[in-house]
Amino acid sequence: MLKFIRLTPDSPEYDAVIGLYVSAFPDDERRPLDDFRTVLAESPYFVAQVVSDGDAFVGFITYWDFPSYRYVEHFAIAPGLRGHGYGGDVIERLKSTTPLPVVLEVEPPVTSQARRRILFYERHGFALSDYAYEQPPYRPGAARLPMRLMVTQGEALGPVTAATLEPIYHFVYRVASE
Repeated sequence: MLKFIRLTPDSPEYDAVIGLYVSAFPDDERRPLDDFRTVLAESPYFVAQVVSDGDAFVGFITYWDFPSYRYVEHFAIAPGLRGHGYGGDVIERLKSTTPLPVVLEVEPPVTSQARRRILFYERHGFALSDYAYEQPPYRPGAARLPMRLMVTQGEALGPVTAATLEPIYHFVYRVASE
């Protein structure tokens, strides 16, 4: 049975989460570590959860609870545990804890890994949005990254627009909307 524990900067699992965060996401796809700690401690919208199976660390998921949707910022399962159903269980649990649509970013479907990731999310009720989206940089001077958005309950969210994404731009990336 999976357990979900809210992460704080003082949690005993903090170092395990940071280790997986750094190994699973390249620099340009994650916030600086000091910024991660600050957001974790100070933002009322940001939630980071440690996922465990018994006493074993499985992974983590971070998301933002905005008034009209939940935005998944990062999600990773420990490398040795991938392909064992944990990822699907985490996504289904995440979806079951909110009546709101869930939004997340994926790389464009140009590599086999990106296509597999998109198929994974599609199996769990997400649809690939046609909205032309670029991830704003986490660091000043860094480049924007071409990404795609995936959404559950797309019709409930309505057409994705820059206005829809304003909370992501403002709170997550700290930039003005597009």
